[in-house]
Amino acid sequence: MNEYILFDVALCQRFLAFLAGHGVPGEVRPDLIEGFVVTAPDGLPDEIDQAIEDEYQVLMAEQVRLVEGAGEGGRTLMRIAAT
Repeated sequence: MNEYILFDVALCQRFLAFLAGHGVPGEVRPDLIEGFVVTAPDGLPDEIDQAIEDEYQVLMAEQVRLVEGAGEGGRTLMRIAAT
């Protein structure tokens, strides 16, 4: 499973919709500290996997803008892939 963390509920919903639009089942759970963890299966075709990575990068850039716009209380953003 691949795991993606997002802190904003709207971005999380957009990512889930993106996955569904590509026929990829995604699940979401609250992160233990803050935000949401979206999981997607491994073993996807390369073009789908790349599209997911590209979309996640777009959402992460937007997440960074949201965090920077919030002023103090910044966050560290990361992606974890577990096999």
